[in-house]
Order: sequence, then structure tokens, then C-alpha cells
Amino acid sequence: SLMCIIRKCGELALKTNDSKGERDVRVENLILTPARYLTIMTNVNIAKNALIEFANFAFEAFRVLECSCKNLMLESSFTTMNILESTYRACRHFPEACHFRTPGYTTYLRYTDLKRLFDNCADVVDKNSMTRELEKHYVELSRLVRQHFETCNPTDVEFAAIFGLALWSDEIINNDANLHQIATVIRSEILKELHVYYATSGTTDYASRIGHIFCLLVNCQVTNY
Repeated sequence: SLMCIIRKCGELALKTNDSKGERDVRVENLILTPARYLTIMTNVNIAKNALIEFANFAFEAFRVLECSCKNLMLESSFTTMNILESTYRACRHFPEACHFRTPGYTTYLRYTDLKRLFDNCADVVDKNSMTRELEKHYVELSRLVRQHFETCNPTDVEFAAIFGLALWSDEIINNDANLHQIATVIRSEILKELHVYYATSGTTDYASRIGHIFCLLVNCQVTNY
């Protein structure tokens, strides 16, 4: 997708030589390097720009919004969408290793690596405190998101629907009547397209599938990154 291309090219262009290669992991046509605090911060900025371009391409209603509205939606929905997207890639790249995370398109992280995450971070940062918080978050992410993602096992079409619903979340834009109206229409269209997909694919338990989708979305929303 457009978003994946932007993230991949952006991260590869800014790749540093902080990895000696012995801990690199090859997945498909990519070589993933261990994540570090500074690379995560850089990759987040790339991901935000990629998300804007994705939304511009996928939704005409988003494309015509004022920049201030786009930024509001981005800042509000980015965490949820980033968790969804990174979990999707982690499950795809490491289906048998639930302790792996993919915080960037070209990086990975394991629970055992958390103490190394801040090796190249400024000394003024309270590394011990941040590591403890990340360890708690890591466990919560596994319990609320990764496990449910594996149970739900969304198809590509279902994942695209979840991604769109996350962008146009009611909770994000309740304070803007115009945005709320636009989002209501788009969410309805997404669900209609999902029903068509289920009908044409012969899915009989579509009510259960939609329930799993919304549970996964809610779990991502309540998990702080």
C-alpha cells in the first residue's frame, strides 16, 4: 500500500549503522534491525506522514478537510492505528513468536530487549522508570491486542475496515459536529462494504466476525502506546 511504501522508503533512507548485523532478522524481502529509542521517535514521524497520505488517498472526505482538522484526527487516532498496523506486521512476520513487536516498518523489539532500548538515549532520561513502564505496556499489549488479533485473525479486507473505523472513530471527533456527521456516514459505508464482502465470500458467522472486529478496535483504543 501507499502507506507501507512511504514508511519503508523513509525508514531505509534514514537507517543508521547502530546495528552490527548479528541481531538483524530477515523477514520476506526485508531485514529488520533492533529498535532503539531514537529510531522509534524518527519512525513515528515517518508513520504520521504516511498515515496522512493514506487517508488523503483512501477518503475524499479527508482529502478536502482543513489541515487543522487533519492534524486533529491524526493526533487523536495515530496511537490506535499504529498499534493495529504494528500488530498486523508482528503477527505476519512472527506468527509463532508473540514476544516480538514491530514498532517500525524496518525494526523489531522483544521483551528481553527493553533494557537496551534506551542505550542511545540522552542521560537526562530516566531510563529505569521508562523501561518499567514499557514492560507493563508490553504485557498489556500482549494480553489485550496481540492475543485478540490472533483469535480474530482478520482477513486483509477486515483489517482495512478496522483501520478505516479507527481513523473515523466517534470518540475522536465527538467535539466537532461537522466531522462527526462525516464520520458517521463513512463508518456506515465501511460496514456496508464489509457486509457485501461477507455475503460474496459466503461468510455465515458475519455477526460474530463484526463483534470480534469491534472488540479488537476497542482493545487497541484502551491500550496506551
